[in-house]
Amino acid sequence: MARRKPIFFNGDYGFRIERTIRDQDGAVVDIADATTKNLVMWKPDGTTVVTKGMSFLTDGTDGVLYYDMEASTITTVGEWTMQVDVVKNTSDSQFRTQKEKFEVREKIA
Repeated sequence: MARRKPIFFNGDYGFRIERTIRDQDGAVVDIADATTKNLVMWKPDGTTVVTKGMSFLTDGTDGVLYYDMEASTITTVGEWTMQVDVVKNTSDSQFRTQKEKFEVREKIA
């Protein structure tokens, strides 16, 4: 079942984005030796990329990464796209999650 598109409001921060890295067969990937762990976000205009470093939830062997949204990151209203990008050191393997959409709406007050 497809995930519902998350909705945030411009200027929101403090919420957590958590993703599990899986291979093409759906198996969890041990990313403990990852040298790059980024959350990549494209603003609604599609031209500006915001890249934020992610952290391991545990030690990386479970494939889980998270990013706690910082203030002033999602200030543009519209439909954003995000993707997690991981590069492993030992095998020079690169893993990317599927691109996901999320919406940023104008705050009322």
